Amino acid sequence: MSMTALTILQFIQVLCAYSFVVLVLPAIVLRRILRGRSFSEQFLICLISGNFFIMNLVYALQLMKISHRVTLIMATVVIVAAVAIRVNNIDVRRTIEDILEKLKLVKDKAIGRKTLDVKLRAHVIKGIKILAVKLYKGVVRKPIRFLWLVLIIGAMILIYMPQFITNYGYSASDVPVHLYWINSMMDNNIFCAGVYPFGFHCVMYYINEVFAIDIYVVMRVVAFVQNIYIVMTLLAFLKVCCKNIYIPFAATFLFVASDFLTENTYKRYYEPLPQEYGMIFILPAIYFGFRFFEIRREELKARVKKKKESLLALVLFAMSFGMTFTVHFYGTIVTTFFCMAMAIGYFFLFVRKGYFLNIIVTCFISVMVAILPMGIAFATGTPLQGSIGWGLSVISGETGDEPVNDEENEEQGSDGTENEMQEESLDLQETVPGSDGEYTPVTVPEKSLTAKVKEVVVKGYHDVFKNMTEAVIKAKHKVAAYMLFIAIGVCVGLGIIFQIFRRYCYGGMLITVGLYMTMMCIMLSPKSFGVPRLMDLNRTSIYFAYSVPVLFAICADGILNFVFWFKKLEILKNIVSCIVAAAVCLWIIPNDAVRRPMNNITLETNEAVACLTNIINEEEDFTWTICSANDELQMGKEHGYHYELINFLNEQEYVGAEGEIIIPTQSVYFFIEKRPIDYSISYEGSGQLISEEGAMSLIPVSKGISMYQAKNRWILMSKMYYWAQEFRKMYPNEMKVYCETDNFVCYKIEQNMYRLYNFAIDYGFNTY
Repeated sequence: MSMTALTILQFIQVLCAYSFVVLVLPAIVLRRILRGRSFSEQFLICLISGNFFIMNLVYALQLMKISHRVTLIMATVVIVAAVAIRVNNIDVRRTIEDILEKLKLVKDKAIGRKTLDVKLRAHVIKGIKILAVKLYKGVVRKPIRFLWLVLIIGAMILIYMPQFITNYGYSASDVPVHLYWINSMMDNNIFCAGVYPFGFHCVMYYINEVFAIDIYVVMRVVAFVQNIYIVMTLLAFLKVCCKNIYIPFAATFLFVASDFLTENTYKRYYEPLPQEYGMIFILPAIYFGFRFFEIRREELKARVKKKKESLLALVLFAMSFGMTFTVHFYGTIVTTFFCMAMAIGYFFLFVRKGYFLNIIVTCFISVMVAILPMGIAFATGTPLQGSIGWGLSVISGETGDEPVNDEENEEQGSDGTENEMQEESLDLQETVPGSDGEYTPVTVPEKSLTAKVKEVVVKGYHDVFKNMTEAVIKAKHKVAAYMLFIAIGVCVGLGIIFQIFRRYCYGGMLITVGLYMTMMCIMLSPKSFGVPRLMDLNRTSIYFAYSVPVLFAICADGILNFVFWFKKLEILKNIVSCIVAAAVCLWIIPNDAVRRPMNNITLETNEAVACLTNIINEEEDFTWTICSANDELQMGKEHGYHYELINFLNEQEYVGAEGEIIIPTQSVYFFIEKRPIDYSISYEGSGQLISEEGAMSLIPVSKGISMYQAKNRWILMSKMYYWAQEFRKMYPNEMKVYCETDNFVCYKIEQNMYRLYNFAIDYGFNTY
């Protein structure tokens, strides 16, 4: 089987495994709660419940040091059964009695095999009929919506799939770190590098353990899986928030397929990273916040004592908000902005009795639940991981926007504050000539508060627009940036109008989206407004871009609902929205605004991934060793051993044939790049072939990954190649070429376990 076909099959396998635990299981367990709701709302409820269950189950078992495939499966079965019984009011005793009675009838041969076959066939046919009805309702009765969905999924396949089926390696340098953390969880060593949000790692670990899918396979293909869920969550959110049918589809399609956004806003989607995975939980938290205000208002109007529906919305909000922190705290920052905007947009409801206390308690509980596993680990002696410490220092105000440049302070004077005060005082003075010909200072009146505010707003607008057209929206489509500012104003203005006409919740939603996008605009250039930078511009642009379709969709929905205010115009409104949506999406084709697939530079060769995959499938576990750079260290940890290339060269560099390097496995593989890749860093000789010149160089002395970057990698691969040629001369029949291309070669040596080879030799380029 080709590597491309295998990659597609692995993607389908991981997609099915993930979908089963986050959608299918919750749908079975919560079927009574889901009954009567729209499909989009059902999707959001299941997605949040499934992820919340997996993350916290893994956290609990890991902290108790009993996490294993058996315990994970047993705990899943027991908890799912218990929750299903409780939620669906299943009479356990009666169910057990019915099962025992049927088993007794079978045992006594009161029911024959044919009868059982007929009943089983009837259940299968019933299930098929139910599925057929759902498909009929979703496809035949709603063909336009189905076509939109096909277009969105098709666009995702065309844009993202080529990267996965043509480049098998990863292209983000921190993926090996995440692999290391997940592999450590297999030894019940969670937080091996310090306390860190491990929600993403918990889910990947669960899929690896329960479904027996190698973690390196999961991490290779799961990026596309999470992309699908990021986009589908966006679509589901817009569908449950918008009153129009087709606007959500058009906004989602433009987000996926249009070329308005800069590449850095979606480049990271090609890699399995916690930050992007955490984006799945931002919009559901906001929707269930909207849902709470709407339902709670109806409950208070009807004087309902049992607030089941609003309580469910609060629970789901707490789960979603908590998981943003459980996965990545950047997502929590963005969600907090949205919640702050929601508090203002729904202010007249937020401050009332029956709302305020419930919301405050819910937010507190959600944060506590998210922090609890990390708090337990920290309390038992595990230190904070570096990025968490930084995040806490930013929140506490200890870390400023940028590090202070001491050299600049020295040039300005010993006291920077005093210099600033002197400059400010000089700005407030002018000089005029006196009668004696000398100039005397005249104090200029200080600017009014209104003038200062106006100056800050004007300067801030220009800075935001500049950063937006550089980091979010391409300069050639800067008209979209102007439209974005207009959409913010329209959302806030229409929201106020709707609230004046007592459509408080819908108006509050419009105001919330407008204010949230205003806050995100400020975060593009926070220094201009005197606020701390909580995220760098690159990270902010990713979240900003994800929010753009939300703004435009909600704005368009508000305009259409305002124009077609009355219910009698509902059909006309949907027709107009369909025409407008189709026209906007078709407009991108002749205007060269269609997004094209990216081809990220990978940090591992296709040949290395293919060789590793074949070795795992062909060899027995832990009977082989790969000697290579650090990439395969964590990828094959479940099946074999790894020998670090730098260690291999260092151990024989000064001893040559007099030394001893023994690798005690039956098979030994050597991965050598004949044309070394640029591992995150390029240099003057990037792309050059290995050579004797590189082999004659001294082994680089450096720490961490830098030894495999730039020229250092070329030197190491050159030395390794010439070592292999010399060793092959000594053992021509034993050392065979396992795989070779113009850019890569893998050698294999079969060893007699009772007479192992000594790999320390004088290969002509040792240093004595």
